[in-house]
Amino acid sequence: MHTRRGTVRGSWVVALGLLGCLWAGMVCAAMGTVRSLAFDGLVEDRLGTGENIQGDGKKDLAFSVTLEGAGAVVGAELKHLTTGMVWDTVPGNGRPTLGVLDESGGLLNQGNSRLPAVAFLLGTRLRLVVSELAGEAAKGGEYEVTVRFLDRSEAKGRVHAAPVTLTVSPTSTLTPTPAAGFSPSPSAASGAPRILEARVEGPSDRDLVGQGEALKGNGTPDWRVRVKLQGRGIITGIRFSNHRGPEGTWDTLKDNGRWLVVVTRPSTEILTRADGTLRVPFRDQTELVLFLEDNGSLSRPETRSQLTLTLEDGTLLTRDAAPAALPEGAPTLTEFKGPEASDFDLLGPGENRGGDFDRDRRFTVVVQGKGVLTGAKLRSLKGDGAWDTIPGNKIALLGVAREGKTEFLNRGDGSLRLPVSGTTPLSLYAGGDAAGTGPFRVSLVFEDGRVLEKETGTVAAPAKPAAAPKLAILGRPLSLKGDRVGGDELLRGNGKVDWGFSVRLDGKGTLKALLVRATTGGGVWDTVPGNRNGLVGVRKPGGAYLNASDGSVSVPVNGALVLQLWMEDNKSLSRKKGSVRVEALFEDGSKAVRDLRW
Repeated sequence: MHTRRGTVRGSWVVALGLLGCLWAGMVCAAMGTVRSLAFDGLVEDRLGTGENIQGDGKKDLAFSVTLEGAGAVVGAELKHLTTGMVWDTVPGNGRPTLGVLDESGGLLNQGNSRLPAVAFLLGTRLRLVVSELAGEAAKGGEYEVTVRFLDRSEAKGRVHAAPVTLTVSPTSTLTPTPAAGFSPSPSAASGAPRILEARVEGPSDRDLVGQGEALKGNGTPDWRVRVKLQGRGIITGIRFSNHRGPEGTWDTLKDNGRWLVVVTRPSTEILTRADGTLRVPFRDQTELVLFLEDNGSLSRPETRSQLTLTLEDGTLLTRDAAPAALPEGAPTLTEFKGPEASDFDLLGPGENRGGDFDRDRRFTVVVQGKGVLTGAKLRSLKGDGAWDTIPGNKIALLGVAREGKTEFLNRGDGSLRLPVSGTTPLSLYAGGDAAGTGPFRVSLVFEDGRVLEKETGTVAAPAKPAAAPKLAILGRPLSLKGDRVGGDELLRGNGKVDWGFSVRLDGKGTLKALLVRATTGGGVWDTVPGNRNGLVGVRKPGGAYLNASDGSVSVPVNGALVLQLWMEDNKSLSRKKGSVRVEALFEDGSKAVRDLRW
């Protein structure tokens, strides 16, 4: 009785959640289907005559119904199509009771024969028992079951039952005569199936599946789960889910939005069908290997998962999976902090290097251990800001550098492959709209498929900068009859005459960067090192150049200051009609902007 009460109570918890979904007006499809109805013959006495759920000393007739889908059963009816005799779970209607047993053999019907909501996920197998054996019903024939679900949908199934005969023997027992083609339910056969072991082994050397339901790799090594079975049965569904730690669920059901789990033999033979479903017979001791895409949870030490197998006869096998053992020296993410304003403008809102003349935000991570870092992702948890090192996905570039450095370790396309060992502090640079107060989440992806994640708290909003000095542009671009800059970031000529113009700053502050953007014709020049834009040479009229060896500037402004800007013309500066925008960035974060059209 303890098992039955626990089953009923758990069923009502899920059923109430499903009922809440319906009350909220959600559009729901039918909750389940009858996969099969099997005739099990005679079983031990559970029911009496009529609606009496107390045994009467006579064996009952039994059937097994296997359901697929997810939902809650709220009623059932069994009909003998030859005689029209009906058993059901509706109290007080004069029909004999249809007993419903759970997988442990507990009777689910309440005292008045009513069936409480029986919730199921993936599928379930219920045993139906009836006590009436008199008349035509005892001679076998066609039976039809109707199962009613919480959303008022129904599912039906039929089976041909063998005739039941009385075998006279010293113990006078009733036995069924098997019908042609009838075989006992696998759960009743010898060698009851069970999961001997489920063990998460960690990242594998195979890539069979990605972040979805398709049987198709995505370039990231899958995680491997090794499973050992005993007994016999046919697997028709698999669910692997986390019950502690971060959320994560993988299965083999079609079109439910969950990521696919792929099933193979140790020999690497893939048993999963092209549509993600499967039908895998097993007998005696059998070993299977599951492959799934890590969503970041499997590599977390606090994660604990459970494996559920659905068999063709409706049996559900479950076992907690042993977690993966982290290899000695495996990398861990010990620190993540930020953001803080940097002194650089190397990145903007796009995937390529190139500043937007707003200071980049700097984050710091510290990795402990040995591995190969192949990707990094940063996301704002309070907005839609996102940055990463994945090329071609239209997400803003995340620059990765050694702590305190600005030389990016990203490849030319923004991607990353960085071996780390010991204690490795790194600076992450985010441009565009990265000035929020957080929280932020960082994800570091390693070559073996491991994903490390941490979140920052909320940081204080940056202080509002003082008013920037005023900026004026003194005339249109002209040929300067000299060659001091080329097409790169260094202060050196390349044999072509430079073009430029003068600007005047009025106010007080320290000029940290200048940017000139041709808004007609295109082209960007600045004093920011490492962003691959052409250099702006900066000098006082007739004086020495103020650029440092890397092209950067730091110029005190106290009152009025005139500066001459030199650039290599890309045909945007020398055109008869054109326009440019000049931006000046100061040490306190303030910025002055001026447009010129000629």
